[in-house]
Amino acid sequence: VPTELFPESVDTEYLFGQFIEAYRQNPTSGLITGYKYVFEYESILVAYSEDTSDRLTKTKKEMDAAKNIANSVVDSSMSDEEKVYAINDYFCENASYDFDSMSTNVSIDDLSEEYLDAHNPYGILCNNYGVCESYSEAFAMTARNAGINAIMETGYLSGGKHEWNKVMIDGKY
Repeated sequence: VPTELFPESVDTEYLFGQFIEAYRQNPTSGLITGYKYVFEYESILVAYSEDTSDRLTKTKKEMDAAKNIANSVVDSSMSDEEKVYAINDYFCENASYDFDSMSTNVSIDDLSEEYLDAHNPYGILCNNYGVCESYSEAFAMTARNAGINAIMETGYLSGGKHEWNKVMIDGKY
C-alpha cells in the first residue's frame, strides 16, 4: 500500500506491530525467521522457516484436522461454552506438551522439522504434540470450525513468552 494511502506505514515500528498482530491471527502462515521493511518497494520482506510447498501441504492437513476434530466433538445442540470445553477437553486428552522444544535455546533457524512443528498448529493437530503456541493455534482453528470466535493472545507467563486463546461466548470475550 503506498505511503500516501497509509501514512502510518512510514513508522516501521508501528507497521511491524500491525504486521505481527495480523500474522499472529493466521495460524497457518508458518514460522517467521525474520522480517524487514524495504523502503524502495514500500513492503515488508518476510523470511519463513519452511518453503511454500511444504507449508501449503501442512496447511491443508492442519485445516482438515481442525475441521474433523470440530465435527467429532461438537454438535449443534451445544452452547458456545460447551463447544469450547469440548474442544479443550479433546486437546487435553489427545495431545502432549513438548517440553524438549520449549526448553531449547537453539536458534529457530537451526531447529529440526519436529521442533518447528511443535511451534505451529501442525504439531498438535497432526502429531499430537506441541508447545503453547501450537496448542493455541490448533485450538483457534478448531474453534473457528465449530463457529466459535477465537483469537490468539501472546504475552509473558512466569518470565517467559506464552500464547493462549480468547474466545467469544454470549457476545463477550
